[in-house]
Amino acid sequence: MSMSFEKDFLPEEFTALKLTSSFVNVTVACGDSKTAHLVCSNVPEGSFAEIQEGVLVIEMKDKGLLDRLKQLAVVDAKCRLELPEKMLESFTEITGAGNSDLEGICCANAEIRSGAGNIVINGMTVKESITLETGAGNTDITEIKGGSLRSKSGAGNVSVAGELEALAVKSGTGNVNFEGNVYGEVKVEGGIGNTTLTLHGKPESISTHTGIGKVDVNYI
Repeated sequence: MSMSFEKDFLPEEFTALKLTSSFVNVTVACGDSKTAHLVCSNVPEGSFAEIQEGVLVIEMKDKGLLDRLKQLAVVDAKCRLELPEKMLESFTEITGAGNSDLEGICCANAEIRSGAGNIVINGMTVKESITLETGAGNTDITEIKGGSLRSKSGAGNVSVAGELEALAVKSGTGNVNFEGNVYGEVKVEGGIGNTTLTLHGKPESISTHTGIGKVDVNYI
């Protein structure tokens, strides 16, 4: 069974966001919206969104194997959240399977974990740290600014462009590409795949290792 719903939240009601889903494509975009406007369609029955102690909690999870198999048949399960411009204390997204498209988010810390699905991030500002973890799927990040980025992927390409204090990427199978500024430490560990780093200036330290594949480091 699936359900659809729509809700609005005032920006002063929450300082953090936590989104959990099983088989849903997720879009979160920050823009001119006066409220946090949420639209969910064909998501698992029992899904909800509410404020819990200053955290906007959105949960779209199946309740067991039968629900999971039913949800797999729904190819258009999706959730879109439009946020007003504000600095969140934390942004957390944990997905089982499904693509994530994140744009213009500002937060102190971020944690994004995906079992299977592509992650696209554009124009994100993170003051302290962001942790990314994917089982299978590509990660594409553009115009990211802020503190440290830690990325771990099982199978899939990782592409990052932006300005960071530190960068650490661990990849099982897939190519790793980075272009931009890193002021502190750069550390890349790859299993199978090529690593290409295009750095605008020299970081404090840099280390790369790959099992099968070549490493190219360019300074411009």
